[in-house]
Amino acid sequence: MSEPVSALNNISHTGGIASISEIGPLGMITLRGDLSAGWMRKAVSAAGGVNLPEQGRSNFESDRGVAWMSPDELLLICPYDEVSDRLERVQGAFANRFALAVNVSDARAVFDVSGPAAREVVAKLAPVDLAPGEFEPGQFRRTRLAQVPAALWMLEEDRIRLVVFRSVARYVFDLLSVAAQPGSEVGHFWSLRRRFGTGGQDPAAKRRIGYARAIAMLLVLGAGPVQAEGLLYDCDMRDIERGRGWISPKIALVVPGDGSVTVVDAITLLFTGSTVPGTLVRDDAKRLIVKWSVPDVRADNGRSFAHFDYRASLAKSTGLLDLTAGPRSSERGFRSRGNCRPRRG
Repeated sequence: MSEPVSALNNISHTGGIASISEIGPLGMITLRGDLSAGWMRKAVSAAGGVNLPEQGRSNFESDRGVAWMSPDELLLICPYDEVSDRLERVQGAFANRFALAVNVSDARAVFDVSGPAAREVVAKLAPVDLAPGEFEPGQFRRTRLAQVPAALWMLEEDRIRLVVFRSVARYVFDLLSVAAQPGSEVGHFWSLRRRFGTGGQDPAAKRRIGYARAIAMLLVLGAGPVQAEGLLYDCDMRDIERGRGWISPKIALVVPGDGSVTVVDAITLLFTGSTVPGTLVRDDAKRLIVKWSVPDVRADNGRSFAHFDYRASLAKSTGLLDLTAGPRSSERGFRSRGNCRPRRG
C-alpha cells in the first residue's frame, strides 16, 4: 500500500520574518446538512470528539476538531489515518437523512505560518482583520489568499494554519514566502504579548506585577512628611486582551499629596526597571486624571517607539478607571477599564 504524501512533500521556508511550513497529510471531512438539527450535533460530537462550534469559530482538542465553514457546512479535522473510521461513524449517524459527508483530505494542502510576524504575513494576503483581540485562537475564517480561496485559524498566538485546494499549493507557498521575505516587516500589529503574557500571564509577568505592588506600597510608606495625605490607588484592569499586552493587569498610582504622582506596573518595570513619574492633570473630590509615558519601548515584531503614552481617568466615587494607551507617533491606541481601591499610607 502506498504512503500518503502532501502536495509539496512538506516543503518549508525559513529565514524570513515568519516561517512557512507545509504540513500533512491531514485528515479532513466536509459535512453538509442542517446544523441546527439535534441528530447533526450528535453526529458531529461522535465523529469529531468536540461540540459543534458557533458561527465563525472552531473547537479543537489536540489535533482533532471541527470548524464552522458556512450555515450548512462544517469541516471535521483529524489525523490522516483516522479519516476512514470517522467518516464511517458520521455517515452511520446520518442514516437516511438529507446530509453529506465527504473525505477531502487528498484534495487539500495545509500550511502553517509561525513566528511573531505570523499575523502580519497573512494579513498582507487575506482580507481579514487579524489584529490581536479581533482574531484569536478559536476563531475561524473562510476567505481568500490573493486570488485563491482559503480557510484559516490560529493554533496559538504565533501560529496560523491555512487550508487551500491542493491544485494551488505551489502558488500559495510562493505567496506566503514572498510575504515573509526578510525586510518586509510592516509593523502594523505591535503586540507585546510574547514578553508580557496577558493570556494567562507568564511567570516573569507575574513577578513584575508583584514587584509593582510592592514598590507602590514602599513609595507610600516612604512619603515622609506628606505620608498622612498620601494615597495609593491599587487598580485591577479588565479586558486587557484588547491592549495587546500593553496594559498591565495591575497598575498602581501613587499620589503623595504634594502635586506629584508616580506610576508603577508591569510595563514600567519591563522597560525601565522601575517606576515612572506622571503628570497630575486633575485631582479633586470627584476625579483623578493622570498621564504618564514609558520611553524606548519595543514590540514583539521589533518595532520601536520613543514614547508609549498612557492616560488614566478615575471616578473617585465609584473607583472606576478608564485607561487609554498608545504610541505617541500613532493615532491608533487601546482602551481598558478597571477598578481602583484607595489605600492610605
